[in-house]
Amino acid sequence: MSYLLSVLDRPDDANRGTKLAVREVFGIKLIGVRAVARRRAIFELAGMDEVQQAEWETLAVSEREARRVAREVARARELALTSRVRAEDGEVLSAADWIDRTIADGFSQIVSVRQGASVRYALADSVRHLQVSLRAKDGTLAYVRASLEQRAS
Repeated sequence: MSYLLSVLDRPDDANRGTKLAVREVFGIKLIGVRAVARRRAIFELAGMDEVQQAEWETLAVSEREARRVAREVARARELALTSRVRAEDGEVLSAADWIDRTIADGFSQIVSVRQGASVRYALADSVRHLQVSLRAKDGTLAYVRASLEQRAS
């Protein structure tokens, strides 16, 4: 369905020959109609009614959001992998591994504290009332945000 939409759900001057062929063969007009009517006609061409169209579009939006979150997590993890952090036990880890370990230990909330003109961020464990500092420059803040967003979805 997504391929069909990518070919046919375009402005009138795009894939004009294909749209004319659809009209000749199936009797479905795709040129000179509003975008909503064109999209509905494409779903009709595929044998889907309005309910099925709504279900497909809802699923497509959620899949697109999941892919966006996964890309964001991957980018943030790459940045966090370049930074090193010394853990409480003295072991030197990449910031990404340290964050994964910290989140697994129950830290699940980002808190911000205003300190003068700047804002400091921390990853907090609300049950044990503990916090660990995060930095925006080394990617730890971005990776924590992306990881927590991915876990929530």
